[in-house]
Amino acid sequence: MVGHLADQLGATVTLRRSAFGGTSAVVIVPSEHLVPAREGTAVPEPAKEPAPVPRPAQPTEERRPKLVARQQTGDPAGDPAPGAPELPRRPRKERVRQAGNTAPETPPRSGSGDVPGRPALPERVPQTHIAQRLREPRADEPVGRDAATPEEVADAWADYEDSTRQVELELRGDQS
Repeated sequence: MVGHLADQLGATVTLRRSAFGGTSAVVIVPSEHLVPAREGTAVPEPAKEPAPVPRPAQPTEERRPKLVARQQTGDPAGDPAPGAPELPRRPRKERVRQAGNTAPETPPRSGSGDVPGRPALPERVPQTHIAQRLREPRADEPVGRDAATPEEVADAWADYEDSTRQVELELRGDQS
């Protein structure tokens, strides 16, 4: 189909196998099929930079919330105020150490992003979720001598070079 259309138009078409899969086509169209640009047609200019956005005026007076003194109710030891209902409390969870972890437990670190009153995030303990046989070091495998003779290696290398050369020639033939 492409060749038929190219013959009708007098165009030159080159089809190539694409490195990304599929086919790419290079089409050279004869100048008699091209239309010259009209005199009145202007080339579009690049877009102008947008006008700067004016900054909002700075407030003259700074508003701050009023501070209210805290009133302590109930016993300072943490008892609720008299007559207040007792709220349920969650039991504190103990950190469970992973089986096989022999490293001492490290205290949670506090960083600049910590929020007061929130528990620290759990820390990853290396190699606690990997199969037991992968935790142990591998046994050294004995290094043996290669069974191939020098002649067999030379023959295999020659076959490799011949095959590579043949593929390169086929690819060059496809591109022309």
